[in-house]
Amino acid sequence: MLTLRSDLLVRHERLSHPGSKEQAAKRGARPSKQPRRSIHTQNQALNGQDLDASVCEPQPLVEIASVEETADHSLEPIYADSSETTGTTLEEIDGSSQTLNQDSSHEQQLNDANILSPSFSTQFQAELTETLLGDSFQDLAAFMDNHTPFSGDFASFISPTQGLDFALANQYNDTGCTTPALGSDLRTVKTQQLTEMDTFSRLGSRLPSLQPEEDIQRVPQMIRTVNLFEGMSTQTRDVLISKVEEFAAVVPESFQMPSRLAMSRYLTAYVKGFHEHMPFLHIPTMSAEGCYIELVLAIASIGGQYCFEPEKTVQLFQISHLIARERIRRQDAISVSHSDHDQVSRRGSCHENCIIQYKENTIQTAQALLLLMAEATWSNHRTIMREALAIQSILATLVRDDGLKTTPLPNNVSWESWATYESTKRTKWIVFCFFNLHTIVYNIPSPILSSDVDGMLLPCHIASFRATSEDKWRNLKENEYRIWFKDAFSQLFQENFTTTHTAPNSTLGNYILAHALIQHIYLVREVYRHRRRDIPEEDIACIELALRNWKSMWKHTPDSSIDPSNPAGPVSFNSTALLRIAYIRIHADIGPGRALHTRDPIQVSNAFLNAQIISRTPRLLRAVLHAAHALSIPIRIGVHLVAQTQTFRWSIQHSLATLECAFLLSKWLEALSSPAAIQTITPDEHRMVMLVKTMLDETDFAVPLTFTVGSPAEMKLLSANVLRVWAKVFHGPAQVWAIVDIVRVSLELCADLVENV
Repeated sequence: MLTLRSDLLVRHERLSHPGSKEQAAKRGARPSKQPRRSIHTQNQALNGQDLDASVCEPQPLVEIASVEETADHSLEPIYADSSETTGTTLEEIDGSSQTLNQDSSHEQQLNDANILSPSFSTQFQAELTETLLGDSFQDLAAFMDNHTPFSGDFASFISPTQGLDFALANQYNDTGCTTPALGSDLRTVKTQQLTEMDTFSRLGSRLPSLQPEEDIQRVPQMIRTVNLFEGMSTQTRDVLISKVEEFAAVVPESFQMPSRLAMSRYLTAYVKGFHEHMPFLHIPTMSAEGCYIELVLAIASIGGQYCFEPEKTVQLFQISHLIARERIRRQDAISVSHSDHDQVSRRGSCHENCIIQYKENTIQTAQALLLLMAEATWSNHRTIMREALAIQSILATLVRDDGLKTTPLPNNVSWESWATYESTKRTKWIVFCFFNLHTIVYNIPSPILSSDVDGMLLPCHIASFRATSEDKWRNLKENEYRIWFKDAFSQLFQENFTTTHTAPNSTLGNYILAHALIQHIYLVREVYRHRRRDIPEEDIACIELALRNWKSMWKHTPDSSIDPSNPAGPVSFNSTALLRIAYIRIHADIGPGRALHTRDPIQVSNAFLNAQIISRTPRLLRAVLHAAHALSIPIRIGVHLVAQTQTFRWSIQHSLATLECAFLLSKWLEALSSPAAIQTITPDEHRMVMLVKTMLDETDFAVPLTFTVGSPAEMKLLSANVLRVWAKVFHGPAQVWAIVDIVRVSLELCADLVENV
């Protein structure tokens, strides 16, 4: 009887849990004849090797989302509950497979693979536990490759409801991520990657594809160019490695290309963190094959900065810089050789093609140098910080050589040709703007003046530039207007300016005009500095008129917003910071007195303390009002909230504007704190002081209730607390660029000096 009960129990266990060998072994019975499906076996079933052809007929599961459509989506972190994410995915796969054969054998196979279940089966959970707790790193790598969706803080390219494509999982199961040395043969490396299956480096292999990619062997006619930002595959990474090998003469042999996961992380971080502030690369049409390696590495270096990986950032910066300079040297040699050939024959088709290719190379190299210059300008790493101005001179030469004039394109131009044209134009404009940022930071004139770009068209609207297909682009292109910089800039100085009969400008166009106004103010002030006099009233009135007209133009732009999370991008919000800098620089010559170029907070604070007292004039109150308004924004939202959640996404322009607003407001209060000045305070100045005091009452740095404008000590305290509030705004958990922390520490030191003097 006991034997019979035991046999019945074993039979029950075998029927209830057909894949459990452990349960059968414990009962002393034979293992089930049904083989346990491994993770790879399940993927083979999904890949069509176990299922009928009618089930696995190639069909697009879901349409991949564009960058714009999914910018606001957030995916679950990679360490989140996998069952929930994968369960949703499997439900979608089930919903999209309406043509499944209802044959019982098919249904049985689907049940075995657990496709119809919204969550992991008991069998799969057992395999997962065995994989995670076992001592096989290879099984863990296979699980990561085949069952973990790629996600993270920056991974917003696809919707969280999009199904994962497991069909190509096995295609990448046997490829490692070992980086070859520059002198090695790529074919040998690929062979090693295919044969060395028992290496822990498989953890760096490709995760489930974001979009079904056609099997090259089965459907060769459907091969397409993969976008650089869609995901880093083995083939894409090999292409980048081969491009680096072309410059093996200048690249150190110790350099290794980052893994596929790292490169995907860097490229995504660039798009989410940096690109929207300076949108000059046409993301939808960029491919690894079409991009020069120095540009890809420069993008990755910026992305590494946003991923807080400083060592890799510096390495990528250096390699990109070396390759860019070597390419320029080679192109110069080609240019000289063709110049000699020109003397013999000026009409050779080969010569014309080489010149066109030379210009394309120049623009991509210029784009790489622009990114490197931005990184060197905002970084505090001594190795790359010194390169900012050196790159500036090279970049100015490249842009001038390519030409600072634009010719309108015909209406029947292709999308790809227009994308190259618009990206080239935007690159030159961003170079112009960044040179003006150097003027603000280093107090040096720009190598490119506004008169040099009179013959250029302003950029198009951001919607056209973001269009992900030719059809979308053509629909948006019909509403575009051509606006020349010369016409738009001259209109700002007209007294009868009106937006009624003016074509709406783009947000980047307004941003460019704001930089042109700051450059104009800098040049006017330089003229009168050597005459030992301030800017005449008539010149100030003319510039203020231009600023008022610029504000009207900004309001007339459909995409304008002071929201940094504006769907049209933060460029419009960044332009408001430039407006404050312009108003301040009209009335206060504070450029030479900041010492920001030293990157030393002590020197910056000492320069602030030793700067001359600001002269009190009725016009100065307008600039003070702008500075006070800038301070009211974080106070109204909440200083701590802004510091913890907002400033991480703000552009560097806001840090620079903050420094100048704090400088002006504090120096103005300091000018009112002297005993002689207190006796002559005007009613407008008194109201402005009380406005500042009221704002500070909403912060942790409120002044005593007994505050009076007639007390020099309390006026100094008010001045110091203004600096402390601004410093608190940038006291967030982390800052991408070191210059933001330099500004914050400088303001804190300035506050202590002002209060104790």
